[in-house]
Amino acid sequence: MENYEEILKTYQRDINCIIDDVIKKQKITIFLINSQKDRNIRFRGLNNIFKQVFCVNTPIHDLIQFFQTNLIKNLLRAIDDQVEKNRTNALNIIEKYKYINNLKIILKDKYVTLRRAQQIQNNKLQLTKQNKIGEEIRLQIVLILTAILKQRALDFVPIVGDFSVAVSRILLDQYPEVKKSAAILLDECSIHLKHYIGFHGLGIVKSLAKNLEHQHSKVRKQTIQALTKFLLCEGAGTLYEHVSSCYKKMVNDKINDVRKLSYECVAELLNGFSIKNLRTYESDLVLLLLNSLNDEVQALVEQGQKLLEECGMKRKLLALELNELN
Repeated sequence: MENYEEILKTYQRDINCIIDDVIKKQKITIFLINSQKDRNIRFRGLNNIFKQVFCVNTPIHDLIQFFQTNLIKNLLRAIDDQVEKNRTNALNIIEKYKYINNLKIILKDKYVTLRRAQQIQNNKLQLTKQNKIGEEIRLQIVLILTAILKQRALDFVPIVGDFSVAVSRILLDQYPEVKKSAAILLDECSIHLKHYIGFHGLGIVKSLAKNLEHQHSKVRKQTIQALTKFLLCEGAGTLYEHVSSCYKKMVNDKINDVRKLSYECVAELLNGFSIKNLRTYESDLVLLLLNSLNDEVQALVEQGQKLLEECGMKRKLLALELNELN
């Protein structure tokens, strides 16, 4: 405790330099720092913390307490700053703490977690040319959101609609690495928010559909995986009708690895869809999987045969279960 209090005492002034909000009538109003003087003050605060706080021989648990209790709120605001040096310093501090905390971010302030999840994307990832954030910074923002989601998934439930809009916009980033990282973020959504986000997924599947046409095969592969997992979320299955043509294109992709993965994804939908969705889309999915039997690569033909057999066996078992229930 003594070490923590000493850290706080030493860096309280620097923390104050980072703060960009004031309390008025018991409501928090966020003011952007516009003057050059204020920007320099924030830069000095961030720079001092980044360069000095890690140089002292302080127990890790005290550093983590200092981070969680006193820094995280303002760092998450600072990554939204107009000045690139401030955004970079804030991200560097967060990355450093992720390292010393076993690559985990643990937030205590629910309000900040949710507010930043929306504002980072809504305010800054769709930018004007005059206020552009670099590709690497945008990538780091997506990685940080992914880390936050893993640790505090339930905090996203009340704003899942707004968050799904944010994810749909991130997916449309022009930078391929951001697209791939956004698809990984969606994978985590499909795991941790599977009972919620599917009901708000139209924008997401439309963004994924556009990414399936991307020139880089790695983007297409990451996208088809993310789309398939997302369609298996509760409430998302009916969105297949918006991307059925995309799956048809993917099983005919010119890249062998893309076709291979696409066949696997089609089989995953056949095995994972609810009875209601199977009644609507099963015939379409079976036709897509049958396409593998005419593939020019023999290994993919054999894979297709195996997938069809596995799906057929599972469908028979499902039919038997339904008959027993009836």
